[in-house]
Amino acid sequence: MKSARLLIFFLLSLCTFAQNAPAPDLSAAAHRALAVISGKLKAQGLQQPVEVLRDRWGVAHIYAQNQHDLFFGQGLVAAQDRLFQMELWKRAGQGRLAEILGPAYLARDVNARLLSYHGDMKAE
Repeated sequence: MKSARLLIFFLLSLCTFAQNAPAPDLSAAAHRALAVISGKLKAQGLQQPVEVLRDRWGVAHIYAQNQHDLFFGQGLVAAQDRLFQMELWKRAGQGRLAEILGPAYLARDVNARLLSYHGDMKAE
């Protein structure tokens, strides 16, 4: 019974804060999260320039002068391609999926926030 009251209080608080908060510009956030697939990108950690060409199917072909830069470029491309997946996992852990996937995910978000990890695992 106590946990049900806590959940109801949490949901009412969440609704109150959600009504007062300005709507986030999800379109701009989505465009910022897109991978750079044309043009030049500077990345610290490279020893020499790396060229990444994407074919018509979006498959990256990576050309580098040495093995270190080749694997660095491959890691960068993999991170770019998986950014959406990583964003979803982050939001799932934070209890923020409903912000982008809609109200159907509110119950899951409430659960994630109730069980969220905030620091030292032994203390948790």
